[in-house]
Amino acid sequence: MSPQSKSRLEVIETTNGGECAIVSLTDEDHTLANALRYVMVRNSDVKFFGYSMPHPNDNVVLLQIQMNAGLNAINALEKGFRDLMDSCQHVKHVFNKSYQHFQHNSGAD
Repeated sequence: MSPQSKSRLEVIETTNGGECAIVSLTDEDHTLANALRYVMVRNSDVKFFGYSMPHPNDNVVLLQIQMNAGLNAINALEKGFRDLMDSCQHVKHVFNKSYQHFQHNSGAD
């Protein structure tokens, strides 16, 4: 397997029937991890979400997820990534719309 084809997301451990999980995310840092944390803790089904970077020289983030009883941590993480992507798309759309409005009203190119 070439380095490019290696998955950047790896499930390290799941416990309690999938309610808890530790996931490793490579080639990322606090930027993505903190944004994901913000999205995850807004989900009322998430009991705990935290992240750590074991060493400052390594771009590896460990995500820790704990769900309410009977819910799957990996499913919640997937939803968190989708929600974060939706938020980013919304920001991009609003920015582009505002920029076009600015260009139209100022005559700038």
